[in-house]
Amino acid sequence: NIQLTGDSAGANIILALFSHILHPAPNVPPLLLSGPIRSAYLMSPWVSINHDESIVTNDDSDMIGTDALLYMSSFVLRGLPDQYRPYMVADSTPEDWFVNLSDVVERVFITAGDAECLRDGIVLFVNRLRRGEYQKVEFMLQKYGVHDDPYLDFQWPEKRPGELTPVILDFFESGFDHKI
Repeated sequence: NIQLTGDSAGANIILALFSHILHPAPNVPPLLLSGPIRSAYLMSPWVSINHDESIVTNDDSDMIGTDALLYMSSFVLRGLPDQYRPYMVADSTPEDWFVNLSDVVERVFITAGDAECLRDGIVLFVNRLRRGEYQKVEFMLQKYGVHDDPYLDFQWPEKRPGELTPVILDFFESGFDHKI
């Protein structure tokens, strides 16, 4: 009944974990599972460092702008040997990298905001997962949503949960339902 969740860089770490389980990183002990993880929720995952259109078009609408994203990605990737790049940048992996993902996790839910800078990279990554053999990926693009938008539902007492928060909660609840 393990369910993982991560936002942005935390979601990137979950994808790095999945990558390592599927393709053990050089000089790192392999991680073996006795069975697949129940589910993973990736909120606004950092999957790309490409200069997608949304990184420019959504610069004025997102809470994390282009300059910050480019700075953080250059800082994180500085000095990273090429052999470890697939573990840090999910969209840099070979096309068949996640083909056996169902051996690692039963289902994945990915969300993004329509107004966030990372949107295009996330959408491309979701489509890539769906093109492969892994069909248990759910995706929701929140209209007018920004980076990590569901967190905002809990920041102000007078705000009601947005359309995405109940879907996230249902996803987690169904993860404990053995009829997946």
